Amino acid sequence: MKLPVVLLSVSLVANAALIAIWAQPSFAPSGLRDYFSGVRSRRNPGEASQSVASAKNKAEQPQPPSPWSAFEKNDLHKLVAQLRAAGFPSYAIRVIVEDRLRDSYAGRIRQLTAPDPNAPYAKMGSGQLSSDRFNEMRRLNDEHEQILHDLLGVFAYRDSGAITNDERRSYGDLSPGKVDAIQRVEQDYEEMKTQARAGMDNITLPEDKERIALLEREEHTDLAALLTPEEMENYDIRHSPVTGRLRQAMTYFHASESEFRAIYQIEAPLEDVIYPSSSGDRSVDDVVAAQRQANAQMSDQLKAALGDERYAEFTRSSDSDYRMLVGFERQQTIPDGAALQVYDLRDHVAQESTRVFNDSSLDNSQKLAALQTLAQSTRAQMLNVLGPAAGETYLRQASFWLAAVERGQAVSFTPTPQGTTSNFRSLPAPPRAGNAPAPAAP
Repeated sequence: MKLPVVLLSVSLVANAALIAIWAQPSFAPSGLRDYFSGVRSRRNPGEASQSVASAKNKAEQPQPPSPWSAFEKNDLHKLVAQLRAAGFPSYAIRVIVEDRLRDSYAGRIRQLTAPDPNAPYAKMGSGQLSSDRFNEMRRLNDEHEQILHDLLGVFAYRDSGAITNDERRSYGDLSPGKVDAIQRVEQDYEEMKTQARAGMDNITLPEDKERIALLEREEHTDLAALLTPEEMENYDIRHSPVTGRLRQAMTYFHASESEFRAIYQIEAPLEDVIYPSSSGDRSVDDVVAAQRQANAQMSDQLKAALGDERYAEFTRSSDSDYRMLVGFERQQTIPDGAALQVYDLRDHVAQESTRVFNDSSLDNSQKLAALQTLAQSTRAQMLNVLGPAAGETYLRQASFWLAAVERGQAVSFTPTPQGTTSNFRSLPAPPRAGNAPAPAAP
């Protein structure tokens, strides 16, 4: 709920703007410069004495009514018309109107946000509104938004009739009217979802998930009624959870528009399988098997769409190990090229540990010794390439698979569009000598 903060902010801006105009009347629109000059001369005797002759010449002339009469009458429609006629820019009109709206809502907002005088001290300042107060704040916010749109139209949140660069990035090349309508729908549903989450009290039950999912489906239906099918597709590409998850990879994988759309169109139909909201009547094993099959299907389709080389770059960019290493490069903590060099060392460990594990000429003790040597030499190489600071930080992240190799396990890494999965195979435990009892469980 942003109403109190927004109105306080615009009040401060409005006051600052009016002070600036009073201090320097030339800042005001041409239609109001004489008015501000007169006010300033009355407040500043030094300036007034320098313009006595001019004032005497104008004394006999009838004075126009104050352009702020609409303020006194609280007629905001008339005020907007007067400010536009006087030449005020749209952003200044918006600030002044917001300031007037703040005054009209201030008393009610103070009542709604006031703490309960009967609350014990340990609960003071929790900041949580009751359901009734939340609903009333939402109603006031909706009313405020409607008044602002009625008064200013497409200028309610922008300085010109055109959409802003941020809006174009979020919604594409839509008209300001459509962007406004989309934003109203988004705001309405976000408030409903916020209210639903507030009632969960930090415990999310299956019915709570379904309630949120229902609101999201209804929001999508309402947006589809506003937009053409092509516009709706473009909206989905920009706002889908699929896109949200892809953004991390896109930071490091510089996809063209056509590549990104290809990735999105392959991943979106499998979203509910890979990230199910609930398992329903299926067992955990069935859910995992379906996810594995969907990932394999997605990988095959992405390889066909991107080619082997670009697919390898994409899956690498989805890997948290690689993103950490590239982050070191961008911070100039490690030399250029070091990220890829260390990342390739990980693949070398996977290949070598598998070779040792499968080598029938070695017994288990020899395999264990070879795997321990491999893990230790890899640590040393990584520290040498990365340096002590970045090396120790990275090795803390890589420790789970390096430590597994050192314990006698072969590791393999399977790249997927969601990141890399690790798989391990363990050497059989060495037989106990004689009839020695098994070690006690810790």
